[in-house]
Amino acid sequence: MQTRDQIYDDLLNAPADSRALDDPLRAILASLIMGRICGEGVLPASLGLDAVELFELWNIYFVLPKPPVLPDQTVAVLHEWQYLTNLLIAYSADESISEKWLAKIVALGCVGNNHLWCDLGLANRNELTRLLTTAFPRFAHKNTTDTKWKKFIYHQYCITSDGNAKPNCKACND
Repeated sequence: MQTRDQIYDDLLNAPADSRALDDPLRAILASLIMGRICGEGVLPASLGLDAVELFELWNIYFVLPKPPVLPDQTVAVLHEWQYLTNLLIAYSADESISEKWLAKIVALGCVGNNHLWCDLGLANRNELTRLLTTAFPRFAHKNTTDTKWKKFIYHQYCITSDGNAKPNCKACND
């Protein structure tokens, strides 16, 4: 069985479209996929993307003769998922197609009970911070108090939607 690092290297060494090679978020997408391959996080095999988006991900970002089979799991979709997705998209850097995908993935990761970076299957919180500061810089820069990301996302959701939803953080002690 391959290690996380080997899977990550294989993904980043895979051929890719020039748009993907220039995208600083390609490494984050590789880490998300790597986490799913290793059975980490709460995301389904689709990563929360529809069939067309998943096809584009594999055919633009990681062009492999046979994409890896990602372990699947059932994920409850939050009633606020679309709003969280739209909230992040509103703050996107508008640099790449991956930002829309990542908004959907991050919003779906909020269903988990742990830290958001864990629920996404990322290696650490720094990767999540890099994802948010690169894909959604204006959103990330609003987090001036270094609040945990899931809590911050829900705080922004409550401010902008008059909602009172709270993050699902049963496994987190923060």
